[in-house]
Amino acid sequence: MAFSDQGPRTICILSASGAVCRVTLRQASHSGGTVSYEGRFEIVTLSGSFLNYEVNGSMNRSGSLSVSLAGPDGSGSLDGRIVGGSVVGSLVAATQVQALLETLKMSKGLSSNPSFGIGR
Repeated sequence: MAFSDQGPRTICILSASGAVCRVTLRQASHSGGTVSYEGRFEIVTLSGSFLNYEVNGSMNRSGSLSVSLAGPDGSGSLDGRIVGGSVVGSLVAATQVQALLETLKMSKGLSSNPSFGIGR
């Protein structure tokens, strides 16, 4: 996401396709709150947003990424079930992953609040 370093902007991940081989997710249903999966998992949904904004001359980034994954049949612990949650660690691709993104550049002078001032 190097293009996200080109100044204040919002990046929205609208969808994606492909497979991952390792992910750590936040799941409230598990003790400790996080769970890691390894193996080949097809992406069912991938969505999120990241906001780059400037405060006192320093660039900051905030955001989140959520994913739903399908485990392959015969994988043992998942056997084709769907798992998902907020990504809290790395999300490692097992195949080429194609993602549909949208970027919105913040207009200068509209607002210093990163929640407002999204321009065309």
